[in-house]
Amino acid sequence: MKILILGGTVFLGRAIANAALTNGHHVTLFNRGLSKPDPFIAQAFPSSDRLIQVRGDRQDPAALKALITNTPWDAVIDTCGTTVEMVANTAPLIEDQLERSPHFRYVYMSTIAVYEDFGIPGITESDTLRSPPRTVEIADELDDCTSTVITKNPATAANSGGVYGTERADCERALEQLFKKHPANLIILRPSLLVGPGDPTDRLTYWVRRMTQPGDAIIPNAGQQCLQWVDVRDLAAWILALLGRNPLEEGPIYFPRVFNVGHSEKMLTLGDVWRSCLALVDKPATLVPMDELFLLESGVQPWLEVPLWVPSFDKTMRGFTRMDTRKAERYGLVLRPISDTLRDVFEWDQQRAKASESQADLLKSGLAENRQINLLKSWSEQGGNIAAERAIAPPPPEQQPSQSELEAWFIEGDD
Repeated sequence: MKILILGGTVFLGRAIANAALTNGHHVTLFNRGLSKPDPFIAQAFPSSDRLIQVRGDRQDPAALKALITNTPWDAVIDTCGTTVEMVANTAPLIEDQLERSPHFRYVYMSTIAVYEDFGIPGITESDTLRSPPRTVEIADELDDCTSTVITKNPATAANSGGVYGTERADCERALEQLFKKHPANLIILRPSLLVGPGDPTDRLTYWVRRMTQPGDAIIPNAGQQCLQWVDVRDLAAWILALLGRNPLEEGPIYFPRVFNVGHSEKMLTLGDVWRSCLALVDKPATLVPMDELFLLESGVQPWLEVPLWVPSFDKTMRGFTRMDTRKAERYGLVLRPISDTLRDVFEWDQQRAKASESQADLLKSGLAENRQINLLKSWSEQGGNIAAERAIAPPPPEQQPSQSELEAWFIEGDD
């Protein structure tokens, strides 16, 4: 196949390009060339005359029009379409390719963040997407000569995830309009957490590193929390498999052409991750479980300072790590054992740490060392009393993550 990747130099895009080249496809990368790939990523691009790199800004419509060539693309994979404007700029390219080939496919990398309500587990591809806030103009009660413009959308509460997911949902709607007459040629993927060697967010890397170094490792008392992720290498392989299917022969079962991507619901837990990390070395860390409410009262931010953790009593996020992925499984998605992903992340992290003259490349996620020391001291002084009080205390209040926290949860390191 001749594949055009919009992005393709950082994490997921790089994995897709590597997989495509390894399998004999022709790959063209279109990007600004500003994102520097991790030099210690497990795979470098193989030397190949089947790889072309084109510099250009997709926010420049003229630059995208230049990609319209005499030879049609078999597929365009969009790893970095984050706004409606970006998607709209691809319209001439899409229209041209659809006219040239009935087999052309456009793969859009969306996100689980597009869903409006994470309060109920088992989110399916047909569940409600976030809608833009409504702007309402009302008269000022104190001055009839002025009016106040406010933004309201009752259905978009704190648990809806902020601007990031809303923009992605709008991108999906824009693409569906572009493919209105050719719906089978559009594939939309909504992955959960993206993981693997080269992860620019360091969320999983934090646990791998913390658990494999001697000393105390703080964990929330939430080992049974469900978790979903997809190794970018598995996602890349599956995308190529989807592209190998003829959209005109799929029949009605192909629709809707949207897929949640990740582990099966309730298949993976935080405890599974911790246990697998500990098994990577002979002298691992010593786990120090802490009361969830103690961590919150100490100002610890779930998912950001303690990666992958969502407070167990937060009813607004019960479905965040438990979406329905059965459709992707029916269409051939296969995920490697979590131990393989963790081992590869460990080896990659060791490699980049050895090559660094700084303090082992300070991680972008997780508890800072001084923060951990202070928490351990505080827990040692009052943890026992707190545990006793919790035993007879009423249920903790429902936690509402802030807008900034939620947007940080969803960002997946786009190309």
